[in-house]
Amino acid sequence: MKEYAITIFVSVLALSSYAWDRVNTHTNYFIDTSTTISENLAPTKNIHINDQGNFAGYTDENLWKASSPIDVFVKSGVEIKAEVNSPNAGAIVDATFQVGKANLTFEGNNKITASQMILSDRANVYAENTTIILTSTTDKEGLRFSTDGCKAVFKGGELNAKSVSVQGDTGNLTFDGTNVTLESITAPGALSSSSPTQFKIVLKNNASLTLTEEKRVYDYNTSSANSKFDGKIIVEDGSTIKSTNEYYKLASIAGISVSGSGSSIEVYNVVSKNEISVDSGAKIKADMVSASDIFVGSGSSLAATTSMKVENLLSVASDSIVSAAEDISFEKLIVNFAEDFVEGESASVDLNSIFGDSTTVVLSALNDGKKFSVSDSHSEWNLDSVTFGDDGNVSFVVVSQVVPEPATYAAIFGALALAFAAYRRRK
Repeated sequence: MKEYAITIFVSVLALSSYAWDRVNTHTNYFIDTSTTISENLAPTKNIHINDQGNFAGYTDENLWKASSPIDVFVKSGVEIKAEVNSPNAGAIVDATFQVGKANLTFEGNNKITASQMILSDRANVYAENTTIILTSTTDKEGLRFSTDGCKAVFKGGELNAKSVSVQGDTGNLTFDGTNVTLESITAPGALSSSSPTQFKIVLKNNASLTLTEEKRVYDYNTSSANSKFDGKIIVEDGSTIKSTNEYYKLASIAGISVSGSGSSIEVYNVVSKNEISVDSGAKIKADMVSASDIFVGSGSSLAATTSMKVENLLSVASDSIVSAAEDISFEKLIVNFAEDFVEGESASVDLNSIFGDSTTVVLSALNDGKKFSVSDSHSEWNLDSVTFGDDGNVSFVVVSQVVPEPATYAAIFGALALAFAAYRRRK
C-alpha cells in the first residue's frame, strides 16, 4: 500500500514538473497541488511550491501562473535539499527553495538545505523543531519575504543564514524558542529615509538571535546599520538578541519592544526612528541608544555606556534603572509611579535611584528647561510646583489629571466604532 501511495505521489510531482518545464528550463521542481511529502526530497533542482517565482511587474493575480492556494505537509523526519548543477561552478550547488500561495507545514525533526528560502504571494510556513541551513552569501538571498502578507513561524529548531531580508510592508516572522544565527536583518532603503512598515519580527519563549556581521559602525548619526529593519522588533519571554561584533548597530524603523524577565538586547548601538520600550524586568545594554521616544517600565533597565539620545519623550518607572555614562538628552521626562495620586498631594522622587551616576546630567537638562511630569496607574498629572534639588531629589505637587488631546479621543472613538461595526456583522 505504501509503495502504491509513493507511486501516485511521484507521478503527481512528475506531471507538475513537466508542466513547469514546458515553459522554462529543466532546473525546477514544481509542486502545484495539495499533498503530503513523506520521502526525502533532493531532486537536484530548484524547488517551487505553488510559485513560479517570476512575478515582477504583475499586479493582477489572474496573470500569475500559480494555481489556487494549496496545503503541503512535510512529515516528521523528512529532509528537503534544493540543489542544481551549476555550469559556472562545475558542480552541484545549493539552489532556491521558493514558496508562494501555499500553506507549508513541517511536522517536526526536519532539515532544509538550500541557497535561499523565498516566501511570496502570502505564503504561510510553519516549522516545528526544524533545522534550516541557507548557504547563500548574498544579503538578499537568505530567508526572504519578497511580497506583502507572508508569514512564518519557527517553533524550536535552528535557522542559520546570511540574512533575513524583508521586502514587503506586511506580514510577520516568529521565532518561538528557536536558535537563530544571522549576519544581519535587511530591508530596502537607507536608515535616514525609510518609513515604518507593519511587518513584525517576534522572538518569544527563550528564542535567541545571534548577529555576526563584522562590518563596524561607530556612530548612531550615520545613515547605515549592520541590521536595518523597517518593521517592529519584539523580544519577549526570556528571548535575547546579541552580537558577536562589539560594534554592531541594530536599527528598527517602526520600533523595538523588549519585555519579560530575562529578555534582553545587547549590541553596540540600538536605534529606532520610533519608540524603544523595555518592560517587565527586561533590559537593553548598549554603548549608544537613540529613539524618538523611550519607555522603561517597572523593574526594567536600559544602560548606555556612552550616550542616550531621545528626540521627544523619556518615560521611566520609579523603580527602573536608566543610565548613560556621558550624556542623556530628551525633551520631556515622565516618572511613572505604581501608586495613585490625589489632587493637591505633595510627593517626591529621588532621581538617583533611577539614573545613578547620570543624575547630574538629567538634573542639568531639567534646570535648562526640559519638561518634567509624573503619572500614576491611570494618567499623567499636571503639576502645581516642582523643585529640583541639587542632591537629585525632585519634590512636586499634583494638581489635576492631564486631559487627553483631541486626537487621542478621536482614536478611542474610532476604535469603539470599529468594534461596534464588527459586533453587528457577527450578529
